[in-house]
Amino acid sequence: IQHLAGEIRERHPELVPPLAWAALRVGERDDRWQLAVELGRLGPESEPLLLEMARDEHEYVRRLALHSLLQIGAPAVE
Repeated sequence: IQHLAGEIRERHPELVPPLAWAALRVGERDDRWQLAVELGRLGPESEPLLLEMARDEHEYVRRLALHSLLQIGAPAVE
């Protein structure tokens, strides 16, 4: 999904947030961390979703969500 997530972000960035919300509900860990990376490339509008991902049960997803929050300059992680 990593290549696919990047491709979706490039061609249809509006689809990344709904896919990420769905991944939080039923997705695999690998789906969630890859989408967390792509959300960080979208910008500040991704902050609420990244904050949710920062509470994921898997440490790697949490770490990448926090990294993406830093990338977008979210005050929650400063």
